[in-house]
Amino acid sequence: MTKTFSIRKDNWYICVKSAYNLKDDIVFLKDKVYQSPKDEYLVRDDTSQPEIIGAILMEYFRPWTVKDAKPGDFLTYTTEDGKDWYFIFKSEYKPYDCQYHYYAGFAKEFIPGGTGCLGEDSFRPSTQEEKELLLSKIKENGYIWDAENCKLINTIKKLTSESQNHRHYKVITLCGSTRFKEQFLEAQKRLTLDGNIVLTVGLFGHSGDEEVWEPGIKEMLDDMHLRKIDMADEIFVINVGGYIGESTRREIAYAERTGKDVRYLVV
Repeated sequence: MTKTFSIRKDNWYICVKSAYNLKDDIVFLKDKVYQSPKDEYLVRDDTSQPEIIGAILMEYFRPWTVKDAKPGDFLTYTTEDGKDWYFIFKSEYKPYDCQYHYYAGFAKEFIPGGTGCLGEDSFRPSTQEEKELLLSKIKENGYIWDAENCKLINTIKKLTSESQNHRHYKVITLCGSTRFKEQFLEAQKRLTLDGNIVLTVGLFGHSGDEEVWEPGIKEMLDDMHLRKIDMADEIFVINVGGYIGESTRREIAYAERTGKDVRYLVV
């Protein structure tokens, strides 16, 4: 059988019949696409090593064309100004109108899907490095490529949708004098059972937690409590008997200044 082509460097070829060695191991697999790193050589997928193609194996190959592309294949073309564009092929190529569709592409910027029009000779399979570059750009832009199902998934949209399915809980930070430990615990329990996320003090300095009075600890705890107010939708003031100390007044002022609602145990 006379072949009308030869294996040339930097071209791509498709195997039309599986080739075996003397041990009956597959050397080249039917319908797989192989790259030529130099004349008369192809790179096998299983070894990544160049394999010489002699006259005996020539009948197993023909040059690859875009008509061989399948959905999910990574393809590359070079624009007129010499820039490469990488994309994931989506649908059958239509030579009569040069139309093709893609799941994702990257040239100067990432494009999640689209349609293009190029001549057949503009296409070639992507190298492993080009494929990895496109996959990295897909990830950088908040997507993942589901190769098994040939689908581009917007992970940001997916996470937003999942979070919207969760029930929203109001966050409430308790403020007040730590001498009212029992009332803090009671309010924490009641507000939690009402369906709120409750943030409270970590230590009760006026109710037995002596560590509060060690150097630098109270200042740290006071600052932590302001951060808890930052995290809250509102604060709930444990003002037993109407008592509000100096620290609690500062916390109320901070909450009001940052737009938080303020509720009181005793009105």
